[in-house]
Amino acid sequence: MRRIAVVGTTGSGKTALARELSRRLRIPCVEEDAILWGPNWTEAPRAERLDRITEALRGEAWVVDGNMLLWYALRTYRKRRDAYTALFARPEYAHLTVIQLRSAREVRAWLSTVSA
Repeated sequence: MRRIAVVGTTGSGKTALARELSRRLRIPCVEEDAILWGPNWTEAPRAERLDRITEALRGEAWVVDGNMLLWYALRTYRKRRDAYTALFARPEYAHLTVIQLRSAREVRAWLSTVSA
């Protein structure tokens, strides 16, 4: 695992999980909030956000956390549920690993298997 996106609802522990993965795998952690927001939780200008995202994810290895990915997935999931299954079955995506963790217990169990 070299490029990891951690998504989840507010308060689900995605930042804590991303930081722990980053520590265990010895790769940078990118917090989406730091990219999307400016001082006092003001939204950064779009061009600035895009520049920040491009720079932060330029590396060969990283863990990123954030709800922007989740927001998109939730808005489109019902319409695209079958398409996602078919999409990840395509040969060009065979290199991706999709892991769905639905509880703190599942997170702990999976995390116990992760090391650098």
